[in-house]
Amino acid sequence: MSDIGTTLQQALTSPHHMLFLIVSARSTVYKETIDLYAKEYPKAAVYAFDTKQIHVAMVKDLQTIAAHLGTQQKVIVISFYSFLLEAQNKMLKVLEETKGTTKFIFITEKRAGILPTLFSRAEVSYLESANNSHLFATKLFLQTDPMLRNELPFVKSLLAKKDDTDKKDREHFVHFLSELLLIIPEGKEGLAIKSEILLFLSFAGDKSASPKMILDYLALSLPRMVE
Repeated sequence: MSDIGTTLQQALTSPHHMLFLIVSARSTVYKETIDLYAKEYPKAAVYAFDTKQIHVAMVKDLQTIAAHLGTQQKVIVISFYSFLLEAQNKMLKVLEETKGTTKFIFITEKRAGILPTLFSRAEVSYLESANNSHLFATKLFLQTDPMLRNELPFVKSLLAKKDDTDKKDREHFVHFLSELLLIIPEGKEGLAIKSEILLFLSFAGDKSASPKMILDYLALSLPRMVE
């Protein structure tokens, strides 16, 4: 088992019937997911797919597997690089019709391009290797006084960028928003904040959106959260 094995094992115990794993090494996590299910859940029927792109025809195949009658637990593991928009909309319908004995696990290296409505129906876990440190001190961001957040090193680094169209910087920004979404506590106030972050995520990958403006806004508007 690799250095992410323990974290992966914890993620797979989630009761959600759909799980998104955002990973740094897709092929490794894909293989370990299958191996862990074979070891820990030998009675489950595991269906595994490793593909560059999820398209509508593939989602129809997943729908057929999920609709197959029987009481045996089914685990459908899909490792992918991109997920066509039409296929995502089809997947939403599949999820509405899927019984509780079926679990979908999607494994990908980036969150950008996935519909917020799809993420809202899943549990999202980020898996990093021990030698891959987190890009952002997200908890520290929330625990810092709003007037001082722009002074945090990683925030200053993003705000200092002059080219908002830089692809890597935009991916880092999406990653930051995703981490924020995960650690915001539940509750009435938390749900309102999550909804706002989901809205930003829905167009964060658009070149016309300014990560700097959104980050500056969040730094000033998010309440301070002290554990």
